[in-house]
Amino acid sequence: MLLNRVLTKVKVIAVYGSTDIEITTLTNDSRECVVGSIYAHTSQNPEYITDAVKNGAVCIVSEYPTNISGCSVIVDDVRKAYALMAHSFYGAPDERLKLLGVTGTNGKTSVAEHVSAIFGIMNVSCGRIGTLGIRDNGKNVKTGYTTPGAVRFYSALNEMACNGVQYAVTEVSSHALALNRIYGADFKVGVLTNITPEHLDYHKTIEEYARVKASFSKMCEHFIVNTDDKICNEIYRDLRGKRDNIYSLSLKSEADFKGELQAHGILHVKFREKEFNVRPSSGAEFSGYNALCALAAVIISGITPPSFLELPQVQGRMELVSKGTPYNVYIDYAHTEDSMSNVLRDVRKITGGRLITVFSCGGERDTSKRRPMGRICGKYSDISIITTDNPRGENELNIAAEIISGIEERCDKYKVIIDRGRAIEYAVNIAKDGDAVLILGKGHEEYQIINSLRFPFSDRNTVLKSIEKRNQRA
Repeated sequence: MLLNRVLTKVKVIAVYGSTDIEITTLTNDSRECVVGSIYAHTSQNPEYITDAVKNGAVCIVSEYPTNISGCSVIVDDVRKAYALMAHSFYGAPDERLKLLGVTGTNGKTSVAEHVSAIFGIMNVSCGRIGTLGIRDNGKNVKTGYTTPGAVRFYSALNEMACNGVQYAVTEVSSHALALNRIYGADFKVGVLTNITPEHLDYHKTIEEYARVKASFSKMCEHFIVNTDDKICNEIYRDLRGKRDNIYSLSLKSEADFKGELQAHGILHVKFREKEFNVRPSSGAEFSGYNALCALAAVIISGITPPSFLELPQVQGRMELVSKGTPYNVYIDYAHTEDSMSNVLRDVRKITGGRLITVFSCGGERDTSKRRPMGRICGKYSDISIITTDNPRGENELNIAAEIISGIEERCDKYKVIIDRGRAIEYAVNIAKDGDAVLILGKGHEEYQIINSLRFPFSDRNTVLKSIEKRNQRA
């Protein structure tokens, strides 16, 4: 594709050199440049420009003039320009399929998976981009990101469209919005699940975090909001007065999509003159919200599901790993105050015995949530086991100490086992008939980050091995 076509949607300030040159790849990593590359200089290090040219880049896109001899393009916002170039380079894939997006603090993965599952039930092809990877026609590729960078995002959508996929659902993180990774995409439907404190090490304040999340509505033709959430309700009221195609959903009050959790774990949903019954992946209230969000997104996208739906278990989300044991062991990705509180509260309701919780907080990340999460764990758990969860370069004992300061506000029934494998095995070994063991924080993840290295580790596999060892001793 010629450079002038790649730049079609970009707000260009100045161009130095010819744009009548063939472009082979697009990247913002100078190490990935090859002959024919555009290099989008999103870094502050000018040496990367030199490296990019050495590696074959034929055009540099940046926010300031460069001293290169070849083509350079000056723009006012290089991240937006990078996304718009990717959009054009990959043939505007959002115009060839219908795109749905899910944002919010908690529930993004479950809602996206449920949307995909409902489309599958209807025999409608649907791709997925999110925490669990990029799935296209049954093939899943892990990315390591909730929302990948612009090139990976648009190239994935392009592949889906070329494969005949009709719909795609993507998780939309606050980082992706703030860094303009998906800038330029037109979404048929967007969903806002909830907003609670998260990533404040990056966004600094909950107000800024909420503003970023709400900005997703500008990219969506239709926008659905969980009005049971306080901050989301404020966003809904603000949007309702400014634009059309804003929808509310609720389990607690009247809304466009009104859900009610009934006996036997059934979610009854009313939307205008239509009614639906859904069996969520678990009987927990948050599973009801996830199911309601997914159903609403599918309906607003133009597809009417059957009157009864049964949604599958989502990997690493309230996943019951133990089978045939007199105690239950669950793994869940909960790693915020709100998600932890929801999981513990709902499992507490359905557990006749003790609740044993294994968790920690990530190292070199928002430290303000450690004490509150400890307080929540102490409130609902009979026994809290503090361990590690991607400590990175931070001292594990220091992280544990901050968590313990919160637990001790509620109780003194806790134990520190830094080795996560040993902590899980200990929890399984002390579980009695009727107890529930909750392993929180990692969910689907299959690694531990220690210093800057990733080591293979799976909560699910560790639980299964621990149960097997316990059974062998019996």
